[in-house]
Amino acid sequence: MTTLRTSTFAALALGTTLSVNAAISIVGVNNATQNTYSGDASATDLVNQGQSSFSSVTYSANPRFGGTAASGGAHNNGIHGADGTSGEITFWLGATAGETYTITYDLNTTLNPAGYDIRSVQTIHAWTNNSGHQKNQNYTMDVSTVSGGAGFSPIATVAYLPFDEVSQSGASKVNITEDATGILATGVDQIRFTYTIPTPSGSQASPTIREIDIFGTATIPEPSSTALLGLGALGLVLRRRRS
Repeated sequence: MTTLRTSTFAALALGTTLSVNAAISIVGVNNATQNTYSGDASATDLVNQGQSSFSSVTYSANPRFGGTAASGGAHNNGIHGADGTSGEITFWLGATAGETYTITYDLNTTLNPAGYDIRSVQTIHAWTNNSGHQKNQNYTMDVSTVSGGAGFSPIATVAYLPFDEVSQSGASKVNITEDATGILATGVDQIRFTYTIPTPSGSQASPTIREIDIFGTATIPEPSSTALLGLGALGLVLRRRRS
Protein backbone atom coordinates (compact mmCIF):
# COMPACT_ATOMS: atom_id res chain seq x y z
CA MET A 1 0.00 0.00 0.00
CA THR A 2 1.18 3.53 -0.77
CA THR A 3 -0.23 6.76 0.59
CA LEU A 4 -0.48 10.13 -1.14
CA ARG A 5 -0.70 13.39 0.75
CA THR A 6 -1.01 16.69 -1.04
CA SER A 7 -2.06 20.16 -0.04
CA THR A 8 -3.35 22.90 -2.28
CA PHE A 9 -5.48 26.03 -2.21
CA ALA A 10 -8.98 26.31 -3.55
CA ALA A 11 -9.28 28.65 -6.52
CA LEU A 12 -12.22 30.92 -5.86
CA ALA A 13 -14.55 32.82 -8.15
CA LEU A 14 -16.03 36.21 -7.32
CA GLY A 15 -19.61 36.15 -6.18
CA THR A 16 -19.47 32.81 -4.32
CA THR A 17 -19.66 32.32 -0.57
CA LEU A 18 -16.68 29.99 -0.38
CA SER A 19 -14.02 30.50 2.29
CA VAL A 20 -11.05 32.48 0.95
CA ASN A 21 -7.73 30.63 0.58
CA ALA A 22 -9.04 27.43 2.09
CA ALA A 23 -6.20 24.95 2.73
CA ILE A 24 -7.29 21.72 1.10
CA SER A 25 -5.81 18.37 2.18
CA ILE A 26 -6.01 15.40 -0.23
CA VAL A 27 -5.04 11.99 1.16
CA GLY A 28 -5.02 8.85 -0.99
CA VAL A 29 -4.46 5.23 0.05
CA ASN A 30 -4.56 2.00 -1.94
CA ASN A 31 -4.44 -1.76 -1.53
CA ALA A 32 -4.23 -4.81 -3.80
CA THR A 33 -7.39 -6.27 -2.22
CA GLN A 34 -10.57 -5.02 -3.86
CA ASN A 35 -12.76 -4.98 -0.74
CA THR A 36 -10.25 -3.19 1.50
CA TYR A 37 -12.40 -0.05 1.89
CA SER A 38 -15.83 -1.66 1.63
CA GLY A 39 -16.63 -0.84 5.26
CA ASP A 40 -15.98 2.88 4.70
CA ALA A 41 -18.91 3.52 2.34
CA SER A 42 -21.45 5.82 3.99
CA ALA A 43 -25.23 5.62 3.64
CA THR A 44 -25.87 8.87 5.55
CA ASP A 45 -23.88 11.47 3.59
CA LEU A 46 -25.45 14.44 1.79
CA VAL A 47 -25.74 12.80 -1.64
CA ASN A 48 -26.75 9.31 -0.60
CA GLN A 49 -29.94 8.19 -2.31
CA GLY A 50 -32.88 8.54 0.08
CA GLN A 51 -31.32 11.30 2.18
CA SER A 52 -33.43 14.45 2.49
CA SER A 53 -30.45 16.57 1.40
CA PHE A 54 -30.13 14.73 -1.92
CA SER A 55 -32.23 15.94 -4.82
CA SER A 56 -30.89 14.35 -8.03
CA VAL A 57 -27.80 13.24 -9.97
CA THR A 58 -27.03 13.64 -13.68
CA TYR A 59 -24.27 12.39 -15.98
CA SER A 60 -22.63 13.84 -19.08
CA ALA A 61 -23.00 10.32 -20.52
CA ASN A 62 -25.01 7.51 -18.95
CA PRO A 63 -22.67 4.87 -17.52
CA ARG A 64 -22.67 1.26 -18.73
CA PHE A 65 -23.31 0.21 -15.13
CA GLY A 66 -24.54 2.22 -12.19
CA GLY A 67 -27.70 3.99 -13.30
CA THR A 68 -28.99 6.66 -15.65
CA ALA A 69 -29.58 10.38 -15.45
CA ALA A 70 -33.13 9.66 -14.30
CA SER A 71 -32.50 6.93 -11.74
CA GLY A 72 -29.31 7.92 -9.94
CA GLY A 73 -26.20 5.78 -9.58
CA ALA A 74 -24.80 2.84 -7.65
CA HIS A 75 -21.94 5.02 -6.46
CA ASN A 76 -24.17 6.98 -4.04
CA ASN A 77 -26.27 4.26 -2.43
CA GLY A 78 -23.97 3.55 0.52
CA ILE A 79 -23.10 0.02 -0.69
CA HIS A 80 -19.59 -0.92 -1.86
CA GLY A 81 -20.58 -4.35 -3.12
CA ALA A 82 -18.76 -7.68 -3.22
CA ASP A 83 -16.03 -8.80 -5.64
CA GLY A 84 -16.98 -8.19 -9.25
CA THR A 85 -20.56 -7.02 -8.63
CA SER A 86 -21.36 -4.79 -11.61
CA GLY A 87 -24.59 -3.63 -9.98
CA GLU A 88 -22.64 -1.68 -7.36
CA ILE A 89 -20.30 0.31 -9.64
CA THR A 90 -20.47 3.31 -11.93
CA PHE A 91 -18.46 2.54 -15.08
CA TRP A 92 -18.34 3.98 -18.61
CA LEU A 93 -17.69 1.12 -21.02
CA GLY A 94 -15.56 2.06 -24.05
CA ALA A 95 -13.97 5.15 -22.50
CA THR A 96 -10.66 6.20 -24.10
CA ALA A 97 -7.69 8.29 -22.98
CA GLY A 98 -8.38 12.01 -22.77
CA GLU A 99 -12.17 11.74 -22.62
CA THR A 100 -14.03 13.41 -19.75
CA TYR A 101 -17.16 12.31 -17.90
CA THR A 102 -19.08 14.31 -15.31
CA ILE A 103 -21.32 13.43 -12.38
CA THR A 104 -23.34 16.35 -10.98
CA TYR A 105 -25.31 16.26 -7.74
CA ASP A 106 -28.17 18.64 -6.98
CA LEU A 107 -28.78 19.25 -3.28
CA ASN A 108 -32.22 19.93 -1.82
CA THR A 109 -32.42 23.72 -1.47
CA THR A 110 -36.18 23.60 -1.03
CA LEU A 111 -35.46 22.00 2.33
CA ASN A 112 -32.46 24.28 3.02
CA PRO A 113 -32.60 27.50 0.94
CA ALA A 114 -29.20 28.64 2.24
CA GLY A 115 -27.51 25.54 0.82
CA TYR A 116 -25.05 23.22 2.54
CA ASP A 117 -21.63 23.34 4.18
CA ILE A 118 -19.35 20.72 2.61
CA ARG A 119 -16.96 19.41 5.25
CA SER A 120 -15.27 16.43 3.58
CA VAL A 121 -15.40 14.18 0.54
CA GLN A 122 -14.56 10.48 0.13
CA THR A 123 -14.20 8.61 -3.16
CA ILE A 124 -13.61 4.85 -3.44
CA HIS A 125 -12.62 2.99 -6.63
CA ALA A 126 -12.17 -0.79 -6.80
CA TRP A 127 -12.40 -3.81 -9.10
CA THR A 128 -11.12 -7.36 -9.48
CA ASN A 129 -9.39 -7.45 -12.87
CA ASN A 130 -8.62 -5.70 -16.19
CA SER A 131 -6.76 -2.38 -16.33
CA GLY A 132 -5.23 -0.76 -13.26
CA HIS A 133 -6.73 2.55 -14.33
CA GLN A 134 -10.10 1.27 -13.17
CA LYS A 135 -8.79 1.68 -9.64
CA ASN A 136 -6.98 5.01 -10.18
CA GLN A 137 -8.60 8.36 -9.41
CA ASN A 138 -8.21 11.33 -11.76
CA TYR A 139 -10.86 14.03 -11.33
CA THR A 140 -11.67 17.60 -10.38
CA MET A 141 -14.35 18.62 -7.89
CA ASP A 142 -16.28 21.88 -8.36
CA VAL A 143 -19.26 23.41 -6.58
CA SER A 144 -21.89 26.02 -7.25
CA THR A 145 -23.53 28.06 -4.52
CA VAL A 146 -26.98 29.51 -3.96
CA SER A 147 -25.54 33.05 -4.11
CA GLY A 148 -23.00 32.51 -6.88
CA GLY A 149 -25.22 32.31 -9.95
CA ALA A 150 -25.00 29.42 -12.39
CA GLY A 151 -21.21 29.05 -12.40
CA PHE A 152 -19.00 26.45 -10.72
CA SER A 153 -15.89 27.12 -8.64
CA PRO A 154 -13.01 24.59 -8.24
CA ILE A 155 -12.46 22.95 -4.87
CA ALA A 156 -9.88 20.21 -5.50
CA THR A 157 -7.95 18.42 -8.23
CA VAL A 158 -7.20 14.75 -7.56
CA ALA A 159 -4.57 12.87 -9.57
CA TYR A 160 -4.03 9.70 -7.56
CA LEU A 161 -2.71 7.00 -9.93
CA PRO A 162 -1.07 4.27 -7.80
CA PHE A 163 -1.90 1.39 -10.20
CA ASP A 164 -0.10 0.81 -13.49
CA GLU A 165 -1.85 -0.04 -16.75
CA VAL A 166 -1.71 -3.82 -16.30
CA SER A 167 -2.49 -4.04 -12.57
CA GLN A 168 -5.37 -6.38 -11.74
CA SER A 169 -7.39 -6.46 -8.49
CA GLY A 170 -7.12 -3.46 -6.19
CA ALA A 171 -8.77 -0.51 -4.50
CA SER A 172 -8.04 3.14 -3.83
CA LYS A 173 -9.61 5.69 -1.51
CA VAL A 174 -9.20 9.47 -1.52
CA ASN A 175 -10.31 11.80 1.28
CA ILE A 176 -10.56 15.56 0.80
CA THR A 177 -10.71 17.83 3.85
CA GLU A 178 -10.02 21.44 4.81
CA ASP A 179 -7.33 22.04 7.42
CA ALA A 180 -8.08 25.58 8.60
CA THR A 181 -11.84 25.88 9.16
CA GLY A 182 -13.04 22.34 8.51
CA ILE A 183 -15.36 23.58 5.76
CA LEU A 184 -14.50 23.04 2.09
CA ALA A 185 -17.34 25.26 0.83
CA THR A 186 -20.48 26.87 2.20
CA GLY A 187 -23.86 27.69 0.71
CA VAL A 188 -23.48 24.87 -1.83
CA ASP A 189 -26.36 23.74 -4.05
CA GLN A 190 -24.48 21.58 -6.62
CA ILE A 191 -21.33 19.43 -6.64
CA ARG A 192 -19.69 18.29 -9.87
CA PHE A 193 -17.02 15.63 -10.39
CA THR A 194 -15.23 15.70 -13.76
CA TYR A 195 -13.29 12.51 -14.52
CA THR A 196 -10.52 12.54 -17.13
CA ILE A 197 -9.38 9.20 -18.57
CA PRO A 198 -5.59 8.93 -18.05
CA THR A 199 -3.00 8.14 -20.73
CA PRO A 200 -2.11 5.32 -21.27
CA SER A 201 -5.55 3.99 -20.49
CA GLY A 202 -5.21 0.18 -20.56
CA SER A 203 -7.75 -2.44 -21.59
CA GLN A 204 -10.58 -0.89 -19.52
CA ALA A 205 -10.01 2.83 -19.19
CA SER A 206 -13.01 4.05 -17.21
CA PRO A 207 -12.77 4.52 -13.44
CA THR A 208 -14.73 1.88 -11.55
CA ILE A 209 -16.44 4.02 -8.93
CA ARG A 210 -17.65 2.15 -5.88
CA GLU A 211 -18.75 5.09 -3.76
CA ILE A 212 -18.79 8.88 -3.63
CA ASP A 213 -19.57 10.30 -0.19
CA ILE A 214 -20.01 14.01 0.52
CA PHE A 215 -20.25 14.93 4.19
CA GLY A 216 -21.68 18.17 5.53
CA THR A 217 -24.55 20.01 7.15
CA ALA A 218 -27.14 22.61 6.23
CA THR A 219 -25.70 26.12 5.98
CA ILE A 220 -26.88 28.45 8.74
CA PRO A 221 -27.35 31.90 7.17
CA GLU A 222 -25.68 34.84 8.89
CA PRO A 223 -28.02 37.57 10.18
CA SER A 224 -28.30 40.47 7.73
CA SER A 225 -27.15 43.91 8.74
CA THR A 226 -30.79 45.08 8.56
CA ALA A 227 -31.85 42.39 10.99
CA LEU A 228 -29.01 43.34 13.36
CA LEU A 229 -30.03 46.99 13.27
CA GLY A 230 -33.60 45.97 14.01
CA LEU A 231 -32.52 43.94 17.01
CA GLY A 232 -30.42 46.84 18.25
CA ALA A 233 -33.38 49.23 18.00
CA LEU A 234 -35.60 46.76 19.82
CA GLY A 235 -33.04 46.56 22.60
CA LEU A 236 -33.06 50.35 23.03
CA VAL A 237 -36.85 50.40 23.22
CA LEU A 238 -36.90 47.69 25.88
CA ARG A 239 -34.27 49.47 27.94
CA ARG A 240 -36.22 52.75 27.83
CA ARG A 241 -39.40 50.98 28.98
CA ARG A 242 -37.54 49.46 31.94
CA SER A 243 -36.00 52.78 33.04
